Amino acid sequence: MAGASYGSIADEVNTRDVFLGFSTIGDTGQRVRWDNSGAMVVMKPVPGDWTHDVVALNDPGLAVGSSGSHAAVWDSAGNATRLPDETPDRPACRSSAEQINNAGQIIGNVDCRDVPGFAAVIWR
Repeated sequence: MAGASYGSIADEVNTRDVFLGFSTIGDTGQRVRWDNSGAMVVMKPVPGDWTHDVVALNDPGLAVGSSGSHAAVWDSAGNATRLPDETPDRPACRSSAEQINNAGQIIGNVDCRDVPGFAAVIWR
């Protein structure tokens, strides 16, 4: 795969031959995607966040996971957008997205400060 370093890992694939994985770039390990032409794209965190984990990919090419302590969705250019995890009647939350289907529905979990434990959630 283009740009893949020794020790690279591909751990997710869709039916359009887009892969998610991990590759070392310089001295840093990065979450990346390889599109069906073989080009490698670095998956970036939401601006202002330092950590991120991209865990699932759908056929249209959207990926999901978490950036900082919030669920996020990534486009094909590797840019992340935070998913909403606060509602007007709830305090700030932590969240993560775990899967995305081809219709763009995302499932994951939310942990709000006023309720103990995590709750299942779907973003549409």
